[in-house]
Amino acid sequence: MRERSGLHLVGFAERMIDAWLQSRPGAAITTRAETLGNHWRTSRLRSKLGSCGSGVSFQWPILVECPDRVEIGDGVSIAAYVHIWGSGRVRIGDRVMIGSHAAISSVTHNYESTAMSDTVVLKPVVIGADVWVGSHAVIMPGLTIGSGAVIGSGCVVTHDVAPGAIVMGVPGREVGRREF
Repeated sequence: MRERSGLHLVGFAERMIDAWLQSRPGAAITTRAETLGNHWRTSRLRSKLGSCGSGVSFQWPILVECPDRVEIGDGVSIAAYVHIWGSGRVRIGDRVMIGSHAAISSVTHNYESTAMSDTVVLKPVVIGADVWVGSHAVIMPGLTIGSGAVIGSGCVVTHDVAPGAIVMGVPGREVGRREF
């Protein structure tokens, strides 16, 4: 009977803490701590990037490997859970929007080698200005995404994308064009 009573008290305490965190004072403290943490992370990442334009927005958490080999233009928005592998260089143009869980890789392995894990192949990725990369999209190494292109959610881009192209599917195929 005591165990049950103890569990009941633990549950009550958890509910009280949750209620306090959701209350005005609790929410303010939580929000302020998150804001300070995000500001610190953003400042730290900016200082490590090869270059970073003005008005860039990061929604944490994100992962950028080899940030010194990644260049980000002005007004770029990178959503949470984006992974950028920059070993082979990644250049992101102005006003690019990258949706959550997207992956951009400039490094791969040589599948023709017997010991693939012993190989590293670096291929640069270039994303032009005004591109929208949808959530869960994957951009493979060595590709150029033309300015104004749209990469649909969940798309796996395996070939260069023309400016203004709308690309969807696995593998990515052009399904339309933007007029601008």
